[in-house]
Formats: sequence, structure tokens, C-alpha cells
Amino acid sequence: MSASHLWRYLTEFGGRHHVRNADTETQMRGLARGMVGQVLMWKILAVGQAAA
Repeated sequence: MSASHLWRYLTEFGGRHHVRNADTETQMRGLARGMVGQVLMWKILAVGQAAA
């Protein structure tokens, strides 16, 4: 684990902590609601930051 990626790990486990009591269907519905209107760009996936 590198310090430069620590924020990613913390974000991931923080998100898991907040939905730990929800069942799978509720988690997937929340995920789908959060994706509405979002654009998935390669640079965000590959580099982890929005295109400037």
C-alpha cells in the first residue's frame, strides 16, 4: 500500500462501513441512484482525477 493511494483505500472502506447493515438490493439501488447523470471518463478510471 502506497501513501499516494491511501485516500482510495480510506474512501472504499468508509463507503463499506456506511452500508454494512443494508442488504445487497438496497446497496445496488443506492449505487444505481448515484450513477444517474454521471459521465464515466477513462482518465478518471486510469489516473484517478478529472480531466482538466
